[in-house]
Amino acid sequence: MNLDESDGLDEIRPQIREEALRDLVRDEIAELTPRLQYALPTPDTVAALHAIVQHADAELGLRMFLRAVKAYSVPIPAEQHTRLLRLAEQLAYHFSVIHADLNVQWPHLDPGNRMLTSGRFGLPTLASQFHADNWYDDATPRQLVRRFIESDAGLARGTQAAVLLDDTQRLVDSPLSDRVIADLWLASSGRWYADAQFDSTGRPWLGEIIDECRTYLRDMDPSYRPRLAPTQEALRAAVLHEVQACRAVLDAATLHAALTEGAGTALEQAAMATAPDLTFRLLLETLLIAESTVSHEQYARFTELGEHFGYHPDYVLHRLGLRAAA
Repeated sequence: MNLDESDGLDEIRPQIREEALRDLVRDEIAELTPRLQYALPTPDTVAALHAIVQHADAELGLRMFLRAVKAYSVPIPAEQHTRLLRLAEQLAYHFSVIHADLNVQWPHLDPGNRMLTSGRFGLPTLASQFHADNWYDDATPRQLVRRFIESDAGLARGTQAAVLLDDTQRLVDSPLSDRVIADLWLASSGRWYADAQFDSTGRPWLGEIIDECRTYLRDMDPSYRPRLAPTQEALRAAVLHEVQACRAVLDAATLHAALTEGAGTALEQAAMATAPDLTFRLLLETLLIAESTVSHEQYARFTELGEHFGYHPDYVLHRLGLRAAA
């Protein structure tokens, strides 16, 4: 590597000063001290961890703390797990350094939770997994669905399945026709010309997704009973407005596709017939797939809507941030 090539590494180097890191690690150890003292074989270990952080090296103290917590399976609150993941990003750690083998006390599954650390969830995200031309080379459609619902790294086990089931069940239970449902899926997956294929059937294809979600959740916890999360009806008009603002562009982009009338038309019907949150995410995914540029005003409104729906702060940015008009 020459000197010029090394310049780009600054973006992944730790971006936190030793003094600040020392305070953060000391606080994390202090929060877990009662559980550590109960679980560890010697009471002096906690004091030793504090000493390493304070007088030797804070980053080494963090790794020693994690090793002790994992070795003795000390239960750690989900909120603390989230903080440690943020700290890992600042230290340029791989995700697994924190998450692997950690005994996290996850909350009960909430199908309405939208503040997911991955920022990737639900039916629109699953649809995006089918966009690549070669996805079928090593998996059947149902196997790809299974892979997605098992991608719970950093989340309570079953979260992806619960949220995906919520999205999919809403479309199946809606008054939308099978053709419109198929259009929504094909538009958000970029499979605009997949006419007469497995995922152009509407409800039957979504029924297969539902079966996979229910099977996974039943195997994970036989006592879990799937439920639909409350919808934010107050935001329906705002979502419909944004869909209508994009309708002509999306219909034109899919004019010669296998969709019945166009992506914009299908999304407008969805905005009136199913959960506003789901329609909004389908809109964002379809705009991304269609490589549509949005105005700064639209982007600001999208970001505000995302906040109202409770999305991760980066959700809209990751979907559309690079496609805001100059």
